[in-house]
Amino acid sequence: MHFLGFQGIQPLLEEEIISLSKLQKICLTNEVPNHYKPSAWRVLLGVLPIYRDAWVFVEEQNTISYLELKRATHLIRYGILNEDIDKVEIVDSNLDSRAKLIADIWVTHQSLTFRNTEDDLELSDLIVIARVFCKVCNNEVDAYWSFEKFLCPTYQDRIVSLIERLTAVLPKIDPQLSSFFIENNIKLEYFCDRWLRTRFASCFSENFLLRLWDKVIASSAPSIPNRTSQLDSFEILLSISILIVSKNQIYPLDASEIPHYLRNKKFEEAEAIFAKTLDLYSVLLNEDKNTFNSKNTNTQQQPSNDNPKKLSSAPTYFKKK
Repeated sequence: MHFLGFQGIQPLLEEEIISLSKLQKICLTNEVPNHYKPSAWRVLLGVLPIYRDAWVFVEEQNTISYLELKRATHLIRYGILNEDIDKVEIVDSNLDSRAKLIADIWVTHQSLTFRNTEDDLELSDLIVIARVFCKVCNNEVDAYWSFEKFLCPTYQDRIVSLIERLTAVLPKIDPQLSSFFIENNIKLEYFCDRWLRTRFASCFSENFLLRLWDKVIASSAPSIPNRTSQLDSFEILLSISILIVSKNQIYPLDASEIPHYLRNKKFEEAEAIFAKTLDLYSVLLNEDKNTFNSKNTNTQQQPSNDNPKKLSSAPTYFKKK
């Protein structure tokens, strides 16, 4: 899989105009090699445009804007400007301090734009997210703007909608687990809210996030036009997979302990959760593909009663009532 990702993504990122849909497909179906993550993630997140000729100019402008934010943060928080304030560092040289700085700049900028983030994201979660981007990106400028796009307000504003859909989908995938939560009056939003807001940084190790976010970024990238509910559904199915894989640990607990347990747990069964998510997601995409093919067939001829399987409906997981 890793080799296939290399084979597909290298020529794509070398094109003068990069196809977002192709890049998205590669990231969803293959593990992106570490060498290509910085460019692939930044294009999908909208940090870099699809036009390669514009990359140098955009990177220069991003550096200027980042240094302005960095200066403002130092003045607001410390009241001074250090002599190294305009120095752009390679993040690997001091990962912890760079991640903390990126989180501080983001929080300061959000407060200056009158967006309240303190109730939404904990500083510890922000630092974990920043550390992942510091590991992937070549310098603090690229890490900051990737971090900023990853936590864009438009995604954060969709959290309520995602949880509503998650609540509607869970009974279709695991009715017993859904009934358990309902009977014990356990609201999914108490723990899923943190999972979704942190893009699962609160759930898994940093090394696993490096793999997982290939899929998360590709499925929810703000740069993708005409987004579909199937793409957004990856994070819903990931949340459900966490619950399914963990349910044998959940059932013996006292109902009052479960929300706190799930909200704060680091899940060690990451590989099983990942595999379950990919399985559910592939089923969803196949159902969606069958639906599309069925519609095309129906426009050409009426389906025969001898072959009822051609009468495909909307995807099972996300069928509207």
